[in-house]
Amino acid sequence: MFKFFSIPIYLFFFSYVASNEIKRNQDFNFDWKFSLENDSTSYLLNFDDNDWRNINLPHDWSIEHSFDTLNNEGCTGYLPGGVGWYRKHFKTDIKPDQNMYILFDGVYNHSEIWINGKKLGYHPYGYSPFYYNLTSYLNKSGKDNVIAVKVNHSRYADSRWYTGSGIYRNVKLITTHKLHIPVWGTFVSTPEVSKEKAIVSIDISLKNDFKSSKLVSISTEIYDTKGKLVNKVQETKKIAGKSN
Repeated sequence: MFKFFSIPIYLFFFSYVASNEIKRNQDFNFDWKFSLENDSTSYLLNFDDNDWRNINLPHDWSIEHSFDTLNNEGCTGYLPGGVGWYRKHFKTDIKPDQNMYILFDGVYNHSEIWINGKKLGYHPYGYSPFYYNLTSYLNKSGKDNVIAVKVNHSRYADSRWYTGSGIYRNVKLITTHKLHIPVWGTFVSTPEVSKEKAIVSIDISLKNDFKSSKLVSISTEIYDTKGKLVNKVQETKKIAGKSN
């Protein structure tokens, strides 16, 4: 963790210096498949999803239905919930010194996630983002990978306002070096602000997924509103490797 203080600043830029350049974030919203048929085998890698609908995210299946004031609830906009499945096929050429994560900004709700038939986890909450590490489950370069998402919104009258149903926010695929700043690994706060100056505290977390310790260089640059560099801090630290 690193901290430093500076004056007056408005824009923040962080750069992680590694041995190779990686495009960290990839838009993962396109070319998904969707079905409202609750087939319990939909998570399997070889499941036949050819008849499923082709969709792009974000997606809300409730809004696609007709309003029904007799059988549905006012808090849901008189629209149904239910159970829906999403699947996405993709290939990757991830390197041995890289990690790959999937980040969901929001799924409403009670979602279960699989990659290549292996369950990653369960996330009951509909409003909070979450992510999983895909690295150890990915197939070799050039082979098909499948993300499967089950969304259970059958208990649909669970809010005082309309929530929708499904993967209703963005999804990203995140690629990092095994020595990296993790997802949500930076935190910026301003404990003191006045007309004369602003004190800024920057906390940076680092993660080393190699078995051996590694050297890492963290460079943090701060610019004012005119784009002028007003402060730069660079440190080199030795980060211990994984213990398991």
